[in-house]
Amino acid sequence: MLSAAGSGKGLSKNRVFGQALIIPIWSHDQWFGFIGFDEVHTAKQWTDDDVNLLRAASQALGLYLDRKQTQALLEASEEEFRVAFQHANDGICIVDLAGKITRVNDRMCDLFGYSRAEFASMTVNDLTHASDKDVSSRFIARSIAGEITSDIFEKRHIRKDGQMIWSRISSTLVRDSQGKPLHFISHMQDITLLKETVQALEEGEARYRLLADHAADAIWTMDEHQNYTFVSPAFERLYGYRLEELGRGLPEKLIPADSRKVIMSHEAKRMASIKAGNPDRSPYRIEVEKHTKDGRSLWIESTTTPVFDEYDKYCGIVGVSRDVTDRKRADDALKASEEKMRLLATVDDLTKLPNRRHFLDLAKHELERCLRYPHHFSLILFDVDHFKKVNDIYGHNVGDGVLMAIAAAVLRTLREVDISARFGGEEFVAGLPETGIEEAMQVAERLRAAVEDTQIELDDDQELQVTISLGVVELDDTSPDLDALLKHADLAMYAAKRNGRNRVERHTPGMVLGADE
Repeated sequence: MLSAAGSGKGLSKNRVFGQALIIPIWSHDQWFGFIGFDEVHTAKQWTDDDVNLLRAASQALGLYLDRKQTQALLEASEEEFRVAFQHANDGICIVDLAGKITRVNDRMCDLFGYSRAEFASMTVNDLTHASDKDVSSRFIARSIAGEITSDIFEKRHIRKDGQMIWSRISSTLVRDSQGKPLHFISHMQDITLLKETVQALEEGEARYRLLADHAADAIWTMDEHQNYTFVSPAFERLYGYRLEELGRGLPEKLIPADSRKVIMSHEAKRMASIKAGNPDRSPYRIEVEKHTKDGRSLWIESTTTPVFDEYDKYCGIVGVSRDVTDRKRADDALKASEEKMRLLATVDDLTKLPNRRHFLDLAKHELERCLRYPHHFSLILFDVDHFKKVNDIYGHNVGDGVLMAIAAAVLRTLREVDISARFGGEEFVAGLPETGIEEAMQVAERLRAAVEDTQIELDDDQELQVTISLGVVELDDTSPDLDALLKHADLAMYAAKRNGRNRVERHTPGMVLGADE
């Protein structure tokens, strides 16, 4: 049924007097401003029509601002990731599931001497030293198998000019919203200097200090009581502190409380292994926030290696630290961008309900649970009666307003555990877990009434009323899966249309489409 009528003839019982009529404009639940009428000559007696017209204008402006702000946030996030990716200090590459390199940043080109065009035809193993080719292949296989999600490993690479370099690779498997593997994102650091530094330690203190003084990374040592005993010039440049300014123990001015907890946790495990007589001699890597002398906060990646004397007594640690703040920002920007893309892929932009694809995924998961235990499950399919006439008579903007109003009615009527979606065009669907057919019919009737009672305000001081026709079906032997449920709910919905519209029909065996449907 389709009808339109004026929102009020004459004055209502609640009369509004005054020189100005003002209504706030809201965008993303925040006050944006006001819109109003102003009568400057005489006292004005405002009617319901005046109020409703102004309210409709306020809501339309709010919706427009919502969309513009969402679009601006997404574009800003994507631009932030692009800039962070291209200008990061580390080499960053995106690798597909077969190990093929699909995207690199400028730093990757600098590290290996290849252009982007050359990288496009290469795999990770094309860059890898012959002795280390199984490192990445093993990580890819374990990630796809679900054994791990991310890992940090070291291996040797061969540059375009034939030079060998060592790198530390931090790689993560990215999955879509359904958990399907998409690709790997790998951060690559040139640790050739670190490897040379470790070798220098073995060759003698003199060479160690020579490398430490000229290394770009901050090099430092601590004794067994966690007192700094040496810091390189790069350490002083990074943090602004000289050795004598650090004092005893872990300095609070350099290391905030949360970072201290991470460091102490690692140190406690190492000390426990030493006391147990089986000392952990392996290096460990941590990434924590630290503060500089001038008040800046930096994200620092440190690799620490335990030092033992000739009597196998623990003497402390030697550490190498570098500023990874840019990489951290790139990671955060990527995560934010991926979350926005996930929402765009699962939510209908107009109604903000789940879209068809997301509903099908959610419903399949729910049906698997219902069939396993078993539990009741019912499905409601409905669409707007005579929706084409709404678009033809009032325009698509009004049609969009109708769909948004129906989505709001759906959210008001259904439970949080129910699954609802815009299924396509003017068609909506709802899945009702733990709900039998009789209760589902009651829910459908409440939904029908809620839509019928909804008034959509038009620009010409009129209100538009629409109705819906609903088909209901329950999971059973005759409707044993999602395809059957959707098909039978569709048959019941068209039966409701045949029988007069604005009504609810349940599916019965033998129900078929009419000749004109």
